[in-house]
Amino acid sequence: YCLDLKRHGVRNLFIQTSRSNTPAVKYPEKLGPLIEACHRNGVRIIAWSFAELFNPDTDADKMIEAAQFTSEHGEHIDGVAPNLEKNLEPWRIEKYSQKVRARLGANYPMIAVVYSPLNKCFEVKRISWPLLAKYYDVIAPMIYWNSKYEKIEPYAYTVKTIQTIRQLTGKPDMEISAIGDAMGSGGHAISEFLRACHDAEATGISLYPEQKMTTEQMTAISRHPEFIHKNARFRLAAFREFVGRGHLNTPAQNDPSRPVSRRDFYQLVVREMYPTITQKKGEVRL
Repeated sequence: YCLDLKRHGVRNLFIQTSRSNTPAVKYPEKLGPLIEACHRNGVRIIAWSFAELFNPDTDADKMIEAAQFTSEHGEHIDGVAPNLEKNLEPWRIEKYSQKVRARLGANYPMIAVVYSPLNKCFEVKRISWPLLAKYYDVIAPMIYWNSKYEKIEPYAYTVKTIQTIRQLTGKPDMEISAIGDAMGSGGHAISEFLRACHDAEATGISLYPEQKMTTEQMTAISRHPEFIHKNARFRLAAFREFVGRGHLNTPAQNDPSRPVSRRDFYQLVVREMYPTITQKKGEVRL
């Protein structure tokens, strides 16, 4: 299985370790060998848990325990991805996320798996997007276009989802790893999803299948290097750094996937080349 992932260029595998009504790691005898097999083939493994948040403390403990799980030969998973779909009142998300972050540390990779903000589910209205951006390194929206209630076009739905999350979080540098709908989707729909991720500057792509990926779906996702820029994460990090240092003035809700204006670009170049600039009587001295 892991050799096949490697052959298709898959670099991350999300594995469900639990949900609120199960032990923290339901199948430890299977998780350990899977971690080791993934690592042998250059695949990172990320634990996700369906956290219903009836008891945020208990759910947080389960996610922490999964993160600290050790295989027979001393290997661990590479990150956690809480699946947040129920009881999304801000206080519950804060209590849960704060505890997980505090226990795992500031540099531990945490991914929030959440609804697309375009989803019409009631829970979406409860989501505090700035709160998610505060605790999580990456937001992974479930961009599921195979709706029972309306026809949704994958490309436009994906682009709008990514753009809306960056607006709602107030962080144009928010890393977004889009989860595409592989529950019944063929190669064409997945290709449109990949194209949208490219155009909206997602930093990661994944698919949620119906139990098992088909050959057609695996072939489609294997083309991801054509759509995700190799330096996508670096570009966002550079944007974050320049803005933080005051080297780049940006308008409100600026999207780093869009070209920077010539004026902002020239300001950036001048500030980088000439750190000290003085102005006297309308004259700029370098």
